[in-house]
Amino acid sequence: DYLPRKCQHCAQAFCEEHWRPEVHGCPAAQQTSVDVRVPACPLCGQPVSVARGEDPNLKVDLHIRRGCAKSAARAAPANVCKERGCQAKLLMPMRCSDCQGSFCVKHRHPGDHQC
Repeated sequence: DYLPRKCQHCAQAFCEEHWRPEVHGCPAAQQTSVDVRVPACPLCGQPVSVARGEDPNLKVDLHIRRGCAKSAARAAPANVCKERGCQAKLLMPMRCSDCQGSFCVKHRHPGDHQC
C-alpha cells in the first residue's frame, strides 16, 4: 500500500513512513516555523498584537508607555455596592437620590451610607 502524503512545508509526496518533516529532514520546515503566541501586558493582562517580524518586547513597552489600562484592571467592579467595606453584588442597583451612587438594599438610603 503506497498512499502518498504531502509534507505541509515542502509539498513533496512521501510514503506513510517518511511524510513527517522531522523524518525526511525537510529543509523548508525550519524556514516556515512560526511562533504564534500573543504576548500579554504584565500590568493590565491585555493581549498586545505583534506583527510578524516585530520585537514583542518593544510592542509591550510601547503599550505600557501609551498608558495601558492598568488602572482599569484594578478599578472596583461597577456591579458592587459603593459603600466602603460592602461587597454586595448588585442584581438590582438602587441609586441614592442625593449622591447618585449605586447601593445595595441595606445601604440605599442617604442615612445608610456616607453620602
